[in-house]
Amino acid sequence: MTKKIAVVDNAVLSTQLEGFTTIEDMKKWASTILDSGLLPFSITEPEQVITIVQHGKELGLTPHIALNNIHIISGRPTLSSTILGSLLKRRGIEWVWDKDFDIIEKDGVIEMAPDKSPNRMTTIHFFWKSKITGKVMDTTHSVTWAQMFIAGYTTKENYKKYPKEMLRSRALSYGVRALFPEVLSGFYTDLEIQDAVPADNVGIKLNDEGDIILTNKED
Repeated sequence: MTKKIAVVDNAVLSTQLEGFTTIEDMKKWASTILDSGLLPFSITEPEQVITIVQHGKELGLTPHIALNNIHIISGRPTLSSTILGSLLKRRGIEWVWDKDFDIIEKDGVIEMAPDKSPNRMTTIHFFWKSKITGKVMDTTHSVTWAQMFIAGYTTKENYKKYPKEMLRSRALSYGVRALFPEVLSGFYTDLEIQDAVPADNVGIKLNDEGDIILTNKED
């Protein structure tokens, strides 16, 4: 089924996606990008390309960065967990990991039961300069393994394979949502949606930098 383009007013189009004055021109450009074969597997229609580029523009992302970091999961656009860190730095927000999740193994198997000890959490420390007071601000945000256990996430394959990375991703997205909601602008990250609504043919793996990325299970 062909998805409708959210924007149909030609006058509005020219201001939202510079260089195009008609939907037809936009669709031709989008089709060319699709024909390259270099887009994520979930992007299959020109209308999706246009909508994702528009989403990216509203987040301050260039078209190709948006197309590679805004994923379609269960029919919903979601933001790459990796690009979230970039959006923070663009707004002058820095962070460090005050406490990283310690992997506890027994006979080569990661312990999955909740544990209240301090080493079963990830804590991220944010720093930024307030535009209101002019002062340097800082605060921390923590996510515990027990929280993920209660939510029913720790039995999923991504938590079994990459527990430290998943806790880092959750600490970052939860912290941003609580403290800097304007950064996400209502978006959910891909891994949040992956946990909440399992997506067909979507898997995860680590890249060379240790970031979790979505993959096509059929690849």
